[in-house]
Amino acid sequence: MSVSHKRINIRRGADAAFKIFVINQEGRPYDLSGLTFAQLKLPKQASGALSVDNSVVAAIASTRVEQNITFSALVPGAGGDAISLVFDGSEDLDTVIGVWNTANPANMVAHDGAGTEVLTAVSISLANGMDSYKAIEAHPDFVPQLGILLVILTDAQTTELRLGKNQVMQLTIDKGATPSGDRKIIDLVDSLTVNESFF
Repeated sequence: MSVSHKRINIRRGADAAFKIFVINQEGRPYDLSGLTFAQLKLPKQASGALSVDNSVVAAIASTRVEQNITFSALVPGAGGDAISLVFDGSEDLDTVIGVWNTANPANMVAHDGAGTEVLTAVSISLANGMDSYKAIEAHPDFVPQLGILLVILTDAQTTELRLGKNQVMQLTIDKGATPSGDRKIIDLVDSLTVNESFF
């Protein structure tokens, strides 16, 4: 069963997120609760296509390189950005790391040095950690979750989407063999033109 009458609106949110509204011909949103698959595809002129689906994007550990030593949070995620190390120019690497890890057992840090190195006096903070997330999911702010998807793009993907304006985007939605809700969707495939006004 395919839904043949629908309208898709896109609105830009904060942090490179896009809200996609899937609405039927009567102006009512479709029920997307129990969503099993969603994919957003944008063919590009030169370098392939932007393609995002609702698989889980893995968390990234915070890191920092200082004086040829790489420091890495042991637990991936944005929490590692809170790791702050102070080297006084006299204590060796293992001592400083040991003090931090003892005081912060839930947010420990590792290094790739020998451990005996003495860094010149410096204070460092790890950076660029990222929590795990689903790139596409039914928007959490609405109950029941009717017809609204939240698409979270990386900065690079957002740039690709911008570069693809005035081209055709395809949205595919699949709720599986036994969808729930009073306006059921088994699959929905639609396309729209990406315009500058969406940004």
